Amino acid sequence: DLGPSQTGNSGKFLTTDGTNASWDTPSSADIPMIILTKSSTVNQNVGGANGTEVYWTWDGETIKDTTFTHSTSTNSERVTVADDGWYEITFIGGAQTTGASRTTLQGIHKINGGTTSRAGSLRNYTRGAVYGNATTGLIYTVQLSADDYIEVGTRVEDTDAVYTINT
Repeated sequence: DLGPSQTGNSGKFLTTDGTNASWDTPSSADIPMIILTKSSTVNQNVGGANGTEVYWTWDGETIKDTTFTHSTSTNSERVTVADDGWYEITFIGGAQTTGASRTTLQGIHKINGGTTSRAGSLRNYTRGAVYGNATTGLIYTVQLSADDYIEVGTRVEDTDAVYTINT
């Protein structure tokens, strides 16, 4: 039995040669990926009035293979793809408010600087600085062409007042 509940298979994927099956640990050689991070010392204000949209900048790269291009200094909110194909975009971001009331954040993305899309977005709210942080994001599959770029961020969906909300 190679079911996902089998002990020791967390974070692995099932492969087969048509006869035999085994669990393997994924790498960027198996699944082209890029993992971007934000430095804990660099805040970006993603707050504002209802409807405010901010595309997040990324100053760190944990994994980046040749399928993707990204700069940590110029247009650091953009990730460019090298090949035509389907891409799964997963974005999870946390933010901390300085205000005292509720603010709801929603994950957003856009392609090639175009219209903002909320497809596949997640929503969460913070009850204010006294109660803690909000985590939001998106999980979305999209067909892209070579040299397309994608940006991910957050939208203030609803707020009781205008606050600074730092990443």
